[in-house]
Amino acid sequence: MMLFVGGGPAAALRRHGAWRRSEWVCEPPQQATRAAVRAAVRVRPVRAGRTTSRASRRDAATRSQGIEEAEHDAQNTRKTRSTRGRARKHQQQGVSVQQYVEHFSDLLAMEMEAEAERLRAMLAHGAQSDPRRWRALEQSGAALFDLVLIERAGDLFGNIVYELRPPSSSQSKMGPRGSRLAFSAGDSVCLRNDRMGVNIDALFFESRLPDGGPAGVSVVVEPERVLAAAGKANSIGGPGWSLFVGLDYTTFQRYGEALQGMYELSGFRSKEGPTRFLQRLETQLDMHAKSRASAAAKEKASTVAGSALANKDMLRLLVGSFEASEVVSMREFMSKPVPESCDQVSFGPADTQQRKGQLEELARAYPSFGSAARKDQVSGLVKRYTRLNTSQRTALNYVLGRTFSLIQGPPGSGKTLTLCHAIHAMHALGRGPILAVAFSNVATDHLLSGVLQVFRHEAQQHQKEQRFRVVRVGRAVAVNPQLWDVTLDALVGKRQAVKDARAHLAGVYRKNMDKPNPKLVQAASRELRLVEERAALDILKSADVVVTTCVASGARLLRDVAFRCVVQDESSQAPEPACLVPLIRTYHSVQQVILAGDHHQLPPTVSSRGAALRGLDLSLFSRLFCNGISKHILREQYRMHPQIAALCSKAFYFNRLSSACRAEERTPPRDFKWPDVSCPITWVDVSDGIECRDTEGADSEEAAPRRFSLRNEREAAVVTKILTQLLLPIDTAELGGPDVGVITPYAAQVRCLGNCLHAAGLSDAGIEISTVDGFQGREKELIVLSTVRSNDSGTLGFVSDWRRLNVAASRARRGLIVVGSLRTLRAGGDPWKSWIFELDKRKVIVDCGER
Repeated sequence: MMLFVGGGPAAALRRHGAWRRSEWVCEPPQQATRAAVRAAVRVRPVRAGRTTSRASRRDAATRSQGIEEAEHDAQNTRKTRSTRGRARKHQQQGVSVQQYVEHFSDLLAMEMEAEAERLRAMLAHGAQSDPRRWRALEQSGAALFDLVLIERAGDLFGNIVYELRPPSSSQSKMGPRGSRLAFSAGDSVCLRNDRMGVNIDALFFESRLPDGGPAGVSVVVEPERVLAAAGKANSIGGPGWSLFVGLDYTTFQRYGEALQGMYELSGFRSKEGPTRFLQRLETQLDMHAKSRASAAAKEKASTVAGSALANKDMLRLLVGSFEASEVVSMREFMSKPVPESCDQVSFGPADTQQRKGQLEELARAYPSFGSAARKDQVSGLVKRYTRLNTSQRTALNYVLGRTFSLIQGPPGSGKTLTLCHAIHAMHALGRGPILAVAFSNVATDHLLSGVLQVFRHEAQQHQKEQRFRVVRVGRAVAVNPQLWDVTLDALVGKRQAVKDARAHLAGVYRKNMDKPNPKLVQAASRELRLVEERAALDILKSADVVVTTCVASGARLLRDVAFRCVVQDESSQAPEPACLVPLIRTYHSVQQVILAGDHHQLPPTVSSRGAALRGLDLSLFSRLFCNGISKHILREQYRMHPQIAALCSKAFYFNRLSSACRAEERTPPRDFKWPDVSCPITWVDVSDGIECRDTEGADSEEAAPRRFSLRNEREAAVVTKILTQLLLPIDTAELGGPDVGVITPYAAQVRCLGNCLHAAGLSDAGIEISTVDGFQGREKELIVLSTVRSNDSGTLGFVSDWRRLNVAASRARRGLIVVGSLRTLRAGGDPWKSWIFELDKRKVIVDCGER
């Protein structure tokens, strides 16, 4: 007979202290349960050697059955409680996901509104007939006016290329227009003709300076948009066109879809969710493709809903380490040089050593590709890569044996080369297909070039005919023309079915130019789109490596490709929602993730000040590092002269960055008088310079007090004099214009330097002038840095950011010349004060009069 002490097994557990709700996460301990149940059932133990009667044996059997039934009931109760515990834990995880999604939804809405407001102000500004306003926008590089559109200058993978040029009689005081535009290949632009009443969305292609005449700019337009515009005007060619910087709403749409996908993957259900952000996306931008955005969001939700919780460890890494209040503390922490580990740093009450350890345990789990024997294969494969140094091979062993990895690559340390070998190793180990992404198109092309070189080199090195298929996905207009052969557009265009469908559409298009019949064109366009999609999907499913940008990885065509590895380059430059796009797209199949970047260089660029302060400019790389995920740092650099590298290593990397190149391989340019030839660094002190506000680039007169840049004409004159000394006469100069880079923190100073070089006859020398932020990831033989700031109070603004100084100082291979006010920069405090102290010790500071 079973006798329970009040209320069954649960009450018994409480009575014996074996169950306390705060300690019961999933299910109570097995031993504690059995002990409590046995104690709750009154059982008299049978003494050894004692003879028992039949009745006694029958009672003992009954009591034994009672124990078994009690244990069975306790097990069922335990399962019920465990299910409730998991449901409660799952509900808590859903709440965490909801907080994560809503946090970034708010920040993205703020960022989107800031971008849209800038564009609206620009369009309103350009609508004015005042030539001064036009010139202000042209000098800021954000627009071009009074252009002539040349009909159908060519084709690019099924799209139409148009060229726009100023009238032959039009010459700007700055010289040829278009030489310093704020556009880059693939950027969204808006073509506008007020006389025709036509607006056309297009993609910027390139700018040219033919024969020293007016600049020509090329744009790429979809045929359907051309036909729609032709319906309003007999011909879209002719004068009166303007070109503006556009707003790429596709980027925000992909961010929103990624947040929606994470929300669905968590399994948490609510009436609201991130759809608020998607609604803001539609209403705030006044898009012409609202239905398309909604359909894409629904498709994304349905795609990921079937694979919910297929990879919950990655979700725990992303969400389990997230606290909105901690993000602000992390952002402040990253504003100064950070240590190699954050294990001993707490960013909030929930940021404990235990949580850091749990997250690191998830990240370092061996990827589930096969048996443990794979570890020996990894070690043997890494030894084959003779082009890598010890630090890079260690990094390969590190990332190939973990589920989630961080690689920190200081300037010139071969970070991208290491990633390309990691991709090759994954392919050789059978871990494909692999998705390789970067935030910008330039970085993506650089990654693609490295992947192709490594695969070809390894095939030649081991004399094996290794077949590999690498595909570049994205807008062909934004891809380096040298890589067009491996783009998805080019590969699709080689299919005969696609050629036939495009020829049919071209015939329909020609027949309908005079009397447009939209139905015929739409039918032919739909047929072409279906044929292209089938061909593209076939190519993607057979690819070994797909290379694209973070945003383009959210493309609909990629949803049916089961990527097992994701590699992100330059992840420290990407906002977290951008890094989220490829991770959510591959969530149902991904087993290994590698993030590579350098949180000691510039963070993501954010337009909204409010969104930045709340953490939108904190990358996923930096946040995971702050949450205790270990990283591997590459410790040998190949770019800079050893003296330049030593200065950067001491100031920004705690003396842990060594040089793999010798001083003899980085000889200083001979056409400049270096104070110390063994140390090719010079600070030219311009103490009599004056920093001036430049509001010409502001979107409107009202916005001028809020949006302004700075220039220093005295520094620009000194820089021009130095460049004249270095590059003229051309016949005897050691360096050419393309070997020199001029960088400065402020866009207004970029324009001022351009004017000065044009006046000095150096505008055609090929010298690249850029902001420090725009030059990250680049290098030149010689770098000239104009610091601009010159005031009595030591106010430096964003120039005081140590990461910006790190980027500026680490771009040069053979020589670095800094032009700036020693007094102001020293008074501004660290990092400039410490950096100037090191230069003073090396005796490389001179007055501008001595130059």
